[in-house]
Amino acid sequence: IVQMTANTKSKDKKIYGQRTGLIANITSYFSQCTNKARVMMGHASTTWKNSKLILRMLSNSNSIQKKTKRYLWKLFIFRVVLLVLTVGLNVAISYPMNWYSTALNERNEDQFWYFLKVFIGVILITSPLFALDGYI
Repeated sequence: IVQMTANTKSKDKKIYGQRTGLIANITSYFSQCTNKARVMMGHASTTWKNSKLILRMLSNSNSIQKKTKRYLWKLFIFRVVLLVLTVGLNVAISYPMNWYSTALNERNEDQFWYFLKVFIGVILITSPLFALDGYI
């Protein structure tokens, strides 16, 4: 009976240790995510402040011709639209990739080929936009 109690206690300690490890991993993952989000928000805030400063200087400048100001405004708007579009396309690429890999794991040949074609179509559309984004 003593050995059984000792074994039960050691098993309890082992299970408790595993739970503690799991909680520690979750806490560590959560802290990593919050740190990354904090850094990302800091970058976004800095980018927003710099953009406002540049646009304010551009609009208040008397030495820049109106034609040049309009060109720079158009370029700035195009760049913002392109940035938003590339983020959306990064998300859009992940869905067809997930669909065809799921069909592959389920061994569904028809769905696999269909979603692979969809994925290739998405890549054909997004590749020039990503190249343009990298060029600008």
